[in-house]
Amino acid sequence: MAFGGSPLSFLLNGGSELKDELEIVQLLGQMRALLEQHRVWSWTTHFAALETDFEEAITSGEDWKKQEVLYELDDLFGGMGSFNDLVITSQSDPLLSRQELVKANDELNKLRRQLYRALREAQQEQDSEFR
Repeated sequence: MAFGGSPLSFLLNGGSELKDELEIVQLLGQMRALLEQHRVWSWTTHFAALETDFEEAITSGEDWKKQEVLYELDDLFGGMGSFNDLVITSQSDPLLSRQELVKANDELNKLRRQLYRALREAQQEQDSEFR
């Protein structure tokens, strides 16, 4: 389910934890759209599933479900062959010029940094709740 038309839209005026969570949903949707645009299909599918799972976890109100998706997101950022290693290339999108590839990868890196930051903030919120 895409963020723009999501039943979560009405929750945007919630507390800081909710805003962090909604930011993650929005970033997952933006990442999915970018990857889909550049035909990076395996990651597109993965991000679409994570976006849906996290939206459902937020709507359910069950903290363990949110925590589970946050851990899964965290796993994307570590190790060889991880999301950190992803680069959009002319193999995935052969119609892009070199300049367009640079722009696409700049956008990918920007979204990756924003997602990582939002993930860390949400995890800190979750950790403080359990103390």
